[in-house]
Amino acid sequence: MSQQIDVLIVDPSGEDAARTAAAIRKKIPNAITVHVPTATEAQALLFDVAPTKTRLIIIDVIATGESGKEMLRRLRAVDATRAIPVIIFSASRGPGDLLQSYLLGAQMNIVKPVEADEYAKQVERAMTGWFGKTLA
Repeated sequence: MSQQIDVLIVDPSGEDAARTAAAIRKKIPNAITVHVPTATEAQALLFDVAPTKTRLIIIDVIATGESGKEMLRRLRAVDATRAIPVIIFSASRGPGDLLQSYLLGAQMNIVKPVEADEYAKQVERAMTGWFGKTLA
């Protein structure tokens, strides 16, 4: 049985993931969010449980390291997950990291702000951009 996931959050930081999920729920109260701390767990969920039921993936590809980059490669290589939009949320401001994320198949890069209010605003803007009012 597959599970509906509106936003899959892949981030080793439970605190960042909780902030992201809270900002998503503020903008889209009925959004179903799922957090996994590793790319390995995300891939198991996506490929073994519900590849066509995930609407958006937010991943901190820098924090998840090489496994996060491999996850992006695999998502784009498989028909069932190729069309799922991926947003990269990362503390990295390096232009090389941003470019690499796009080359690996991300649709959007957002630098994680340090301040909680700005972080929430960034997430809310991303949700409006991807979902508009479709989940409201």
